[in-house]
Order: sequence, then C-alpha cells, then structure tokens
Amino acid sequence: MHILILASFYPSVIRPHTGIFIREQAEALKRAGQIVGVIVPPRIRETLHTWRQSPRLPPTTLEHHDDIPVYRIHYGWFPRVFPRVCAWLTTRYGLPAFQHYLSQHGRPDVIHAHNTFYGGYLAVQIQEQYQIPALLTEHSSNYLRGRIFLPGQHAIAKYSLHQMRRAFAVGHALADKLNTTYKPERAVGVMDNIVNTDFFVPAPVNTKKFAFAAVGGLERNKQFGNLIRAFARNFANNPDVRLSIGGPGGLYKQLTRLTRELGVAQQVRLLGRLSREEVRDLFQSSQVIVSSSSIETFGVTLIEGMACGKPVIATRSGGPDGFVNQENGLLIPVGSVDALAEAMQTLVQDYNRYDPAAIRDYCITRFSEAAIVRQLIEAYQALM
Repeated sequence: MHILILASFYPSVIRPHTGIFIREQAEALKRAGQIVGVIVPPRIRETLHTWRQSPRLPPTTLEHHDDIPVYRIHYGWFPRVFPRVCAWLTTRYGLPAFQHYLSQHGRPDVIHAHNTFYGGYLAVQIQEQYQIPALLTEHSSNYLRGRIFLPGQHAIAKYSLHQMRRAFAVGHALADKLNTTYKPERAVGVMDNIVNTDFFVPAPVNTKKFAFAAVGGLERNKQFGNLIRAFARNFANNPDVRLSIGGPGGLYKQLTRLTRELGVAQQVRLLGRLSREEVRDLFQSSQVIVSSSSIETFGVTLIEGMACGKPVIATRSGGPDGFVNQENGLLIPVGSVDALAEAMQTLVQDYNRYDPAAIRDYCITRFSEAAIVRQLIEAYQALM
C-alpha cells in the first residue's frame, strides 16, 4: 500500500523534535512493508533556514528520513492570523507539490493528514481533484483550549472534517470536542500515538532516593508551578525525595525563583531542553512520572514513562483520562495543588503495589508500534 502523509509539522534540522510522533508513525509504516512519502506545508523557520542556505528559494526541497522521501513546501507561508489566506496559499502551492510527488513516486492509495491546519485542508483538496481517499489525525490542543477563534478557522475545520473519509483524534476529550462542535457526518474516532517501546525500556533504579519526573515546555498550561508547590508541601524537609523537570520555556526563571522561595532548590532540578536519550534516561532513573497540565490531547511523556514500567500521576486534562487507571497510576483534578500533593504522597507510600511489568505490558498492548500500525492499516484498507 502506498501512503502519502501530509504533516502540518514534521522534524527538521532546526527543530528535530517537532512532530517526532508523526515521523515515528511514518517509519513504523515503512518497516511494516508499506510505501510511505511525506509532504510538509510551509513552515516559516524551515523556509528561512533553506533560504539562508540558497539565495534562490526553491518551491520544494527533498530530504530522506530512513528512506522516506520528505518534501517541504517553501512557498505560500502567511501569518496564521489570516486562516482563509493560509488555506488558499496552501492549496495554491500544495497541489503543484503533490503533482511533483506524483511524477516522482506514483499515485498513493491513501492520504493521511496530521492536523487540519493546513495538512488536513490540503488533503481534502487532493481528495476532491484526484479521488484519493483522505484520512485525518488531529493532535492540536487548540480546540480544547478555545484557541480556534480566528475568522474562518471554524469554517475550515468544519469543511475539512465533513469532507474527510475518516477522522481520528489522539484522545477521547479531543474527539468529543470535534464531534460536538462540528458534527461531522462520520464521527471522529480515537487513534493513539505510537510509543517506541523498544527505545523506552525499564532499567535498574537507584533506590536510595525517590524521584519524581516531568517533561514538557515550561509554559502555563503545564502547571509546573503547582507541581513544585505540591512537592514542597510534602517533601521540603526530606532530602531523599527529589523532582526533576525537563523542557525549555519562558518560565524557567520564574520556576527557579519559586524553588528558592519554597526551600526546595536543592531537591528540584530544572533540566532545560532534553534529547530523546536524556528523556529516556530521566524516566529510567525515576520512580514516578507526573503530568500536571491543564490540557493534554494525549500525554506522550506519560506513555513513555509507562513503557519504562513507571506508575504515573496525571491531571484529568483530556488525553490521560483515557489510559491512566488504578493499575498504572492516579488521576486527579486539574489545578488542585492539594490533590497533587496527596497523590505524590500516596505514590511514595504505596509505590511497591504497582507492578512495573504489568504497566509496561499494558503500554505495549495499546501503544506499541505493532498495535498502532495494525489499527492504521485496517483504517486505510477500509477507505480503499
């Protein structure tokens, strides 16, 4: 089967982690024996990077990621505050890019778009002109955060969802939001992200200290201030318990100051941006993985931690509601420092009741490459 992925964002030289889960899905399909190609609508930072390398900016550039051709469109970017213009320009330059792909690689059987803005919108245009069935996976938390409000955005989203032959979201909360808001003819289902369970694996832990870990951008939605406050409430005077937070962001100084004010600067580490290997090492050396976010469409760091056999604590922020249960962790209300502090204390006290092998087995059964690829291929075959 020949699958063309229209990825609204995709890893690049300058942003190697952006859309890494889409790349991992593409690579998994390739390993399963499928023919896979990728087209990426214009992204301003990648376009500027290409323009600096070559004074004559080409309409598209070609990269190869593990034998997967990745075509990046460089013409047609426009400020996102003008959605209708963005959609028109994406079509204007996206269709020629698709025609070029067609001439080089032949006709795909299925188009799989990731996110409506604007890979999904382009997928619908190709479907209408070439009668190639299109499928969408929506990842964006903007629907849950009330950030789909610019003139034309709702119309583009409704049009795209109604025209798609099939649509999925990466969590139940996001799927419910799309179904309620746009009422597509075919209900939006749920398709989980792949987690590399061969990369995220268990490892021995230093049991002298009890370690909590969290990874994410240092932004308000992640609510790391609440996490630090909850930690300080229980463990400020206990040097044998620590908290590590990985990720870049504008709140670094504010959170650092908070650790000093609460007297936990020696126990709480703000690690900054981490590589994939560093994230894995952090999870392997920690006992519990925490997500304190206000909104999460999926919660990939929790799943990565579970693949390492770790129990988790997560707020009822959307995505985690669909996979955190009493066997692998605790769900708590969003925004409650009291509930978070209580859950952290409970995990320290009851840690031994969680079975690392069972947690990992659950993760493999539901989120491994084999599990998700099987679901994807079944969805593609249904369209064909």
